[in-house]
Amino acid sequence: MPVVGEIKTNPNNPAQSARWDGRQWVDASASAGPKSAPSDWPSGSIVLPNMDVLGPPGPRGGARKKLGTIQPGGGTAMPDIKEFQATAAARATLMDQGLADYRAARASGYDPGAPRNMLARGLEGSGIGNWAADVVRDKPSERGRAAELQFVDGALRTTSGANAPEPEVVRANRAYFRQPGESAGVEPNKDELRRRFRDQAVRISGAAYIPPQTATGPKIAVPPAARAAYDARVKGGRINTSKPRGDAANPFLAVDMATANRLPKGSHVILPDGSLGVVE
Repeated sequence: MPVVGEIKTNPNNPAQSARWDGRQWVDASASAGPKSAPSDWPSGSIVLPNMDVLGPPGPRGGARKKLGTIQPGGGTAMPDIKEFQATAAARATLMDQGLADYRAARASGYDPGAPRNMLARGLEGSGIGNWAADVVRDKPSERGRAAELQFVDGALRTTSGANAPEPEVVRANRAYFRQPGESAGVEPNKDELRRRFRDQAVRISGAAYIPPQTATGPKIAVPPAARAAYDARVKGGRINTSKPRGDAANPFLAVDMATANRLPKGSHVILPDGSLGVVE
């Protein structure tokens, strides 16, 4: 049985492409084929000629799910969003923001294993202790610690279904983020765990999920030598993902030396001149 939205050669007219609308094959030529959905629908959604909106394909390229229909005049008929979808979307939003702030803090110099952060973590646990911990931390470290707890709060809600008390959030933080005293070798595994929990919440939320907006400020161009070196490593198979982690397999790509010097010690980075360096 064909999948709704599937496109193939029209069995009634080999010169055309056809789309299965659930009942029959209809013309799906370039002028009548699917188009990208408006931005208020989930990223990757398409609009069929009959104005049905199909969501993005599954993680393994599976069938698209119908999300709703665009009405004449531009209005939309969105499906009813279930309570569990709205809840999952709220959790995903917490994790999205926590991850964004954590990455920004790390890029600004936050190192969980730095002496100041080891001391700050030991001070946590009471009102005055939490205050003293924030005094010890520098600004990137304050932002990084707050981001860790925000992400964990969202992750715990996906398992407990409720807002966890602060001690539980602090305890669970050990599972998702590198702790003082742990080596940088634990970073990839914990990064993968964070990604999987966040992706699970996004998948459950369905149409209720609103992706974070992309920053609209001016972007600093990466120097050509650094970009060429990075691209060469990607093409050569020496980088296994486009997402840098700062290790030997996935080095950061610095836009300038000031950025490179703000990275955590031990980070691998492709410098503006195209050479590979390690922050000391």
